[in-house]
Amino acid sequence: MTQSLFIFSAKGVATEATRYRPGAQHALLLYGRGSGVEAARSAAVAGAEDRGWNFVEVQRQKELDADLSAIEDETLRSAAQDASRLGYSMIVYRDELPLDG
Repeated sequence: MTQSLFIFSAKGVATEATRYRPGAQHALLLYGRGSGVEAARSAAVAGAEDRGWNFVEVQRQKELDADLSAIEDETLRSAAQDASRLGYSMIVYRDELPLDG
């Protein structure tokens, strides 16, 4: 069965297991590989949770083209290539997001 690679815009709350302030909410860019969008989302969210992120909420999603070398930004390309190999990867944006009211 062919597995596709997806990218997800998300947010999550850091725990002590991350290098970020525990309780701080950050924007996340998640990558997941799966037989469909649901499987890929599950892999991406599980990967983030395994890395110490709680309350991971996916906001947007998009399937990526097969040619990952066409991604111009080195950080994004590297994360996509890692997810293609490992099943998931993530990028954490440094600035904290305000907590929802």
